[in-house]
Amino acid sequence: LEAVSIAAIGKHCNNSAAMVELARRSVLLNLLATPLAPRLAPSARLTLPTASGEVGMAGCVSYPDWLLGTWDVSNTLQRFVMPLGSALVDPLTQLSAMDDLRRDETLRYLLRWTRDGTGACVQDRAFNGAQEAAAFLGDLGSVAASVFATPPDAPHGRLRIDFEPDGGGAGGGRSGGGVGGGGVGGASVELTVTWQRSEPAVGGDFLTSELLEQRVRSSPDAAEEVSLVESVTRFSPRRRPGGGVAEVRARNRLPQYGPHR
Repeated sequence: LEAVSIAAIGKHCNNSAAMVELARRSVLLNLLATPLAPRLAPSARLTLPTASGEVGMAGCVSYPDWLLGTWDVSNTLQRFVMPLGSALVDPLTQLSAMDDLRRDETLRYLLRWTRDGTGACVQDRAFNGAQEAAAFLGDLGSVAASVFATPPDAPHGRLRIDFEPDGGGAGGGRSGGGVGGGGVGGASVELTVTWQRSEPAVGGDFLTSELLEQRVRSSPDAAEEVSLVESVTRFSPRRRPGGGVAEVRARNRLPQYGPHR
């Protein structure tokens, strides 16, 4: 499975590692690691970064300060493919992606970056997870809760999103509540980041890659679908003539690597 869009994904993390140590590790990793930019090439055939021994970074991703604040996002889904067949893609993902392609519209929502306890610029993952889920699902369902944590068994972070059983509650989406036939009432998604790396790029851009273990239940009684998803994003700031960033364009690629047992 692969989905490609031109919007950013927001995530918040509580990065407790020392900033000096992270900076040293970042320099070393940039010298030894394979660049992330080629992973966004349309022709690139991706494999798990961990399969080739790529070394990740500690904690969660820290971002450039020019992303601080709340942003209005316009997101267009460009492509959704299932090269290994639909049997390997969970029903919730298929339903949401196919609905977005059918509508052929630009989604609009908010994303927020803030500072963590160390002063690093991070993404507000719980807020952004709820915003994105509501925007992508639209009238297929509504978000009941979005919770982010960094427990000992998930030092890179874990996000859980639950959906209202009857389509009510918070979220709104494109057309408000109402699950209706083929909706996602009672579904849940849990994303645990198992590996991450980031790097600056030529021209002031910033690239990130996160490997996520995705656990999806399309309904409370459904079997849990488990897979590995990589989120690769390139953030490109557009600066004002007098200084500062007026706009950020982001390209995000989401390859799903199939069932994970």
